[in-house]
Amino acid sequence: MRKPDFNAAVYGIFKNNSGELLFQKRKNTGFADGYFQIPSGHVEHQPVETIETSLIREMREELWVDIKEWDIEEPYIQFTCWKVTKSYFNFFFVVNSYTWVIENKEPEKCEELIWIHPRDFSKYKIVYYSILALQDIDNWLKFTSNIFDKKEQFLW
Repeated sequence: MRKPDFNAAVYGIFKNNSGELLFQKRKNTGFADGYFQIPSGHVEHQPVETIETSLIREMREELWVDIKEWDIEEPYIQFTCWKVTKSYFNFFFVVNSYTWVIENKEPEKCEELIWIHPRDFSKYKIVYYSILALQDIDNWLKFTSNIFDKKEQFLW
């Protein structure tokens, strides 16, 4: 039996005063291009970093925001097993405050940034496991596990 190959990713959940959440439209990444997703990035292994420092680094690289560890809530953890690619431990952090102005710092991988109200999610092509994570967080869950057989199952 082969040992599983896992990756880890961090997600920053930003909410504005109107209750809208920040999403980025993916492009040129090879995964879910053309779909909206919560701002995210991979946990680096060299140098080794914690999930909190990974979130802070990724959000600075992608959105040009400065986040302090005390500005984020304990993460919701989602284990996502893909039968079509590697499995992931996804760490979703609610970001309570940040400094600097949000802007798209990776236009080669992000077509646009947009604020979407949850009641309008059905109007957009959003990566499905992001929707699942937001629903779970709203229901006060801290961990869930999902298995997807086909790529179409995790794209909404």
